[in-house]
Amino acid sequence: MPSLPALPHLLRSSTSLQARRLERAAAEGRLIRVHPGVYVRAADWAGLLPEQKHVLQVQAASTSLLSRLVFSHESAAAVHGLPFLSGTPKPVHVTDPERERGQRWAGVVKHAGPLSDLEIEVVDGVQVTTLARTCVDVALTCLFADGLAMVDAALAGGIVTHDDLVRLLADRPTARRRASACRLIEFGSPKAGSAGESLARLRLFELGAPQPSLQEPFDDADGLIGFVDLWWEEFGIALEFDGDHKYTNPRYANGRTPAQIALDERKRERRLLAHPRVRTVVRSEWRDLLQPIRLRSALAAEGLPFGRPRPTIAT
Repeated sequence: MPSLPALPHLLRSSTSLQARRLERAAAEGRLIRVHPGVYVRAADWAGLLPEQKHVLQVQAASTSLLSRLVFSHESAAAVHGLPFLSGTPKPVHVTDPERERGQRWAGVVKHAGPLSDLEIEVVDGVQVTTLARTCVDVALTCLFADGLAMVDAALAGGIVTHDDLVRLLADRPTARRRASACRLIEFGSPKAGSAGESLARLRLFELGAPQPSLQEPFDDADGLIGFVDLWWEEFGIALEFDGDHKYTNPRYANGRTPAQIALDERKRERRLLAHPRVRTVVRSEWRDLLQPIRLRSALAAEGLPFGRPRPTIAT
C-alpha cells in the first residue's frame, strides 16, 4: 500500500514581529491557523485529507503541551492511520495520567486516567498511546460504528490481536460503556477491507442477515480475480462496497486515474460473474449504509434470506 504524501511544514513565530506577520497572513487567507501560534500555508492545507489535517493539528499542539500529556483516543487513531467514519474531531485529544477528571481547554480535550509506560510510544516524533490502547480507548468512547471501523483496521494490520484488546480492557473493570466495548472488540474482524465494509457488516447484522464470509478469494484460469468484500457461499451472492476511497484516496488508487479504476472494476465483475460459484454480485454505496433498508432490499431481491432484525449491537 503506497504511503501518503509528507505533511507540509508548520510555521511558528519566534518573535513578536513574526507573530504579527503570521496573523496578518492568516487574516488575508494565505495561512491557516492549526493551533494557537502555529500555521500552515492555505494551499497546502487544502490538499490534505481530513485525517492528515488532524495529524497536523496534533503535531502543532505537541510542542506546547506538558510532557506528561499523551495524545490519545481519536488523535492517536489519526496518527496511527486508522479510518474515521464520522469525520475527524476538531479538538485534539490527550490523556493526562495525573488528572482525576477530564477537561477541555483551548482546543484540547484532556482525558483522565492511568497510563503505563507500556501503553505509550512515539510515532513520527509525537508521543501517543499504543495502537492497542488507542483501540480500547475509542471502543469505550466513540460511537459503536466508528470504533468498529478503527478496531477492524487495527486488527487487519496484524500488529494487535483480539487477545491484546481483551487483556487491556480487562484492566479497566469500572470504565463506562465497558459492556459495549466488549461487544465491539468481539465483533471486530481482521478481514474487513475498509471502514465501509465494517459498517456494512454491522448494518447487515442488525438487519438479521446470515453471517457472511469476508474478503473471500476467487480465481479463474487467468489467475486471481480478487477478494470479494462480503460473500454468502450458500446463496452464491457477493456484496461489493463501492466507497469513494476506491477513486479518490491515493492509498487505494495506486497511481490509477478514476476512469482506469472504474474500468478495472468492470473487468473484475465480469470475471466474477463467470465464476461457477458466483450467482450474482450486488454493489452497495455509502447511501445504502446510511439507509440500510436499501441494502436489505437489494440483497433480498437476489434471494438472500433475512431473519428478524436484531437489536443494535451497540446497546
